[in-house]
Amino acid sequence: MTQEQAVAFLDYLGRIKNRSDKTVANYKFYLERFAEWLSGSSVKKIEKIKEKHILDYKTWLKKRKPRLSKETRNYHLIALRNFLKYLARNGANCLYYNKIKLFKTTKKPIEMVELSELASLLDAPLRLDSEKIIKLRDKAILEVLVSTGLKVSEIAQLEIDGFLSKSNSIVSYSKLGKRKLALSNQAAHGLSEYLALRADKLPYLFISHDKGTSSRTINKNQKGLSPRSIERIVKKYQQVAGIDKIITPNLLRHYYAKKLIMRGDHIDLIKQKLGNTADNSIDQYK
Repeated sequence: MTQEQAVAFLDYLGRIKNRSDKTVANYKFYLERFAEWLSGSSVKKIEKIKEKHILDYKTWLKKRKPRLSKETRNYHLIALRNFLKYLARNGANCLYYNKIKLFKTTKKPIEMVELSELASLLDAPLRLDSEKIIKLRDKAILEVLVSTGLKVSEIAQLEIDGFLSKSNSIVSYSKLGKRKLALSNQAAHGLSEYLALRADKLPYLFISHDKGTSSRTINKNQKGLSPRSIERIVKKYQQVAGIDKIITPNLLRHYYAKKLIMRGDHIDLIKQKLGNTADNSIDQYK
């Protein structure tokens, strides 16, 4: 591994992939650890690395003092995976990144939603013969859940003023304070479509439109959708999509966390985005 390769990769993370300074700094640290091992190995060059050498590197990590947890060792391996993936995309002939297997943790892995299941779930509201505003509301709820990892209690508290359409982001308030979260293009578009049909003056982002409710009959004291209502909406569209697996808002939150882990975000940043700095279960998403 040359210094030029590492510098180019770290620049790519910060400038192209828009990773935070902290994430880039952590990647730099993990790659320096790998370079330390590589300099003392029999191969010397990263292009010569084989699966058997990765096993040697994993043993080296395991024997380090002070002892590294399995989770920390996995962060070293995830950094190396992404580095190899970057090198391959830029023409280097090196070990395929998926050949690097992570350490198994003792915690039971969390069941994850598959991409095909997710696509069916997000498409499900448009397949029902219901009012357009309900279709758009429900699809927007699903899109926001998937693209932000918010808890149902936080979704229920979202307000229209917190939707920043120009920057494709949304502001959420919780016991940990204010958080500004990026939205996917689909989620931002879905929210814009839904809000364009709203004629009420309620501040809440998601409200009830069921049972013939219209802008004329909405009580000014009406609250937004309850967390339980949002849970029912997710369950409803799991069934509409014909997905055998039980899809819950929490499972969609796990999907979001897994996505951040696999793109290389640091654990502290992921916990911050999830709004729960004590969420040790994140280690299970790897």
